Amino acid sequence: MNDITLITAYFKLQRNKYNTDYLDWMSNLLLNLNKNLIIFTDEVTLPIIKEMRKDYETKTLIIQMKIEDFHSIKYLDYFIKDHIRDKYRHLRNPNLYMIWNEKLKFLEKSIDINPFKTSYFAWIDIGYVRNKIYIDRYLKKGFPNINYLKEDKIYMLNIDYNFTQEDFKDPYNKKYQEIDNKIGGGFIIGNSKNLKKMIEEFYQVIIPEYIKRNYFIGEDQTLYTSLYLKNPNLITLIKGSNDET
Repeated sequence: MNDITLITAYFKLQRNKYNTDYLDWMSNLLLNLNKNLIIFTDEVTLPIIKEMRKDYETKTLIIQMKIEDFHSIKYLDYFIKDHIRDKYRHLRNPNLYMIWNEKLKFLEKSIDINPFKTSYFAWIDIGYVRNKIYIDRYLKKGFPNINYLKEDKIYMLNIDYNFTQEDFKDPYNKKYQEIDNKIGGGFIIGNSKNLKKMIEEFYQVIIPEYIKRNYFIGEDQTLYTSLYLKNPNLITLIKGSNDET
């Protein structure tokens, strides 16, 4: 149950559709997750996160970074162009694109340093727990339970889109640029070996192909869709149910 490290991040942005709620959502996770946790953050937010994790200090590693030090900074000019064509540009900015595209690099860095000596790793958005009912229902009952995982699989979230065999014929179909709520980037889990394979594919194959085709790369959902469709034997999608009541 404890052979896992979770990874998350928070970087304060001037324009972010969730800024007003995030401190509350962050506290739901950070105050109640009794698991090994690596948190990437900026200088401004570090004291807040440190305070929230004071009861789990031995299970927490906080890594301070600047957005300028991200791997995805190399795509900044492209992100600036993407922002012009983003239908949600009033809610998002190029720095937010960078954070979304840096998630798997945060995972990779965590696997490389592996401070808690675990075999499994999971990305979890720091604002993932938005309803307090999930604290007692899941967080305090051992979430995530790795006993249900298969060794050869990475698990990601399927939101609303129902994939068919036709979808696998063209993982880069432009239609996915227009479809929302396909694959979620909020939670990704697997062992270090398989995650490394996926990470390499994402940065060495998926993003370069999107740029070559002049596709929008500001949103990770669409990139993850192509990643899944190219690697269905590696990635398993999980579709949840709405249990808020």
